Amino acid sequence: MTAELGDRRGRAASLHVLAMIEHEQSNPDEARRLLRESIALTAELGDRRVRAASLHQLAIIEHAQGDPAEARRLLRESIAVEEELGDREGRATSLHQLAIIEHDQSNPAEARRLLRESIAVTAELGDRRVRAASLQVLAVIEHDQGNPAEARRLLGEAIAVTEELGDRRGRAASLHQLAIIEHDQSNPAEARRLLGESIAAFEELGDRRDRAASLHVLAMIEQEQGNPAEARRLLKESIEILKVIRDLDGMATSLAMLAQLNALEGRFEEAVAQGQEAVGLLGGTGSFKAAMAREVLRAIEARAARGPGA
Repeated sequence: MTAELGDRRGRAASLHVLAMIEHEQSNPDEARRLLRESIALTAELGDRRVRAASLHQLAIIEHAQGDPAEARRLLRESIAVEEELGDREGRATSLHQLAIIEHDQSNPAEARRLLRESIAVTAELGDRRVRAASLQVLAVIEHDQGNPAEARRLLGEAIAVTEELGDRRGRAASLHQLAIIEHDQSNPAEARRLLGESIAAFEELGDRRDRAASLHVLAMIEQEQGNPAEARRLLKESIEILKVIRDLDGMATSLAMLAQLNALEGRFEEAVAQGQEAVGLLGGTGSFKAAMAREVLRAIEARAARGPGA
């Protein structure tokens, strides 16, 4: 009986690890299946530690696949289990992930609260990697709330921590966010430089999702600087990457921007098709980004109905 129990515990942990590999290999459906099996098995066995980890990982996938409500539910369950276990490190990581979802769903006050709690816990634990990640997300929120100086300060701290750790991915992510701030503060040359550095780092690291995000932001800058052909090229490259890794949320965002760009240049047929594809990817989720995609499509269809030059 003990040997059988050990085998089942080992199976639950193996299912979790295999799911993470499938997720990294851009197989979200298989990753979901494996994680749900792991969660069911750990519930039977009372293995709360692996259960919490599997709930957390499944939440990340559901968020990436455009289901923020399910991602929230899973993370709150994960946090509850981590609190029962006294797993402060796991809880800090889950608070960080939940804050990202709250930010994406336009709940900045709740996102700030979660991040500050995560930062405080990681400072006590000496977990600098999660601390840097939470500083970075908090910087994004401060920027969105009109506090660019505080956002720069937080990112400077995050970059310093990632450099101390030799965390190239974390540093590249912070450079990406700093580029967005520089762009919004009317420093396009500095924003371009930072994005060039982050794109190169993500490519070396094989981080396709974050590379696509940096390409998207660079496309925005090129469009605003009067380089629509380069903006279109960058967006198409971003969309192709996101299609391969099946990041529906990111793909819809880049498609919506490409649709707007084509509409501005009078390519209404292309623009409407791309807008419809963006809505189709996210239309049923009820998320903030889905609503934005629908609004973009309505505006393009209205402009197309008025005809060229309208």
